[in-house]
Amino acid sequence: MSSTVIVIFSLLSLSLVYFLLKVCIQFNRINNLNLLLGMDVTKLYNIDDDHEDDYYFNHLIKKSAMQLYILSNKRV
Repeated sequence: MSSTVIVIFSLLSLSLVYFLLKVCIQFNRINNLNLLLGMDVTKLYNIDDDHEDDYYFNHLIKKSAMQLYILSNKRV
């Protein structure tokens, strides 16, 4: 039973690392687009559109990266 728990924990950890890596890559793309255009990207990069060819996991990655971008650019 102990080896099963270790394998499941390892798979969950790798999945989390993979997800965070993909979110970071997408976040960098959004930031680079912002630097290139010099304007607010949230108006151009609409994530709420329904794409039939986009999987739920990809949608979740893009939405998480956009939320991270919005939080990082908030002015106090």
